[in-house]
Amino acid sequence: MRFRLGDEEYIIPTEGVQATIIDWTLSRMKSGDKVVYKDLAKDEAIFRGRGVAHKPDGRDDDGVGDEQYDVYRDMRARNSNDWQAYQPSSNVRWLTYLQHKLLKKITTGGRAKARKDLLDLGDPKAKAQPWPYTSAADLVRKVAMFAECLVVPDVVDDDDDAADDDDNEV
Repeated sequence: MRFRLGDEEYIIPTEGVQATIIDWTLSRMKSGDKVVYKDLAKDEAIFRGRGVAHKPDGRDDDGVGDEQYDVYRDMRARNSNDWQAYQPSSNVRWLTYLQHKLLKKITTGGRAKARKDLLDLGDPKAKAQPWPYTSAADLVRKVAMFAECLVVPDVVDDDDDAADDDDNEV
């Protein structure tokens, strides 16, 4: 998978795994000068869902409750219930949510590197914002596994350019 972050290009090995976002209902995006979003301040039900923070042990493996509701409550606290404003830390919060979900699915057998890479992102047991990143871009720029995926442009030698110029008809 290739992506750009500013002037830098990254290639992430996916080992054939593909992910598709199938529901943009509660997402926020900017298109030109217009911000498209759902005003969650008008949908109090989403904040009443049972999350894992309400359980004494913080676990959700009993099949009841989901951390996503805790994420929505945390986002509301961070953005003061203003869902139109861009809040880059909310993307980090969703990435921690995905980290937790993936760690529950990945066993150590044969997936030790994947598990280590996920754990290198930050402490999955920390509450609310376990990672020290301010945005998804900040995470990519600071985590070693992404540094390994940075495409370093070929350095063009000035002498090579001169030779190429000599080969061209003027």
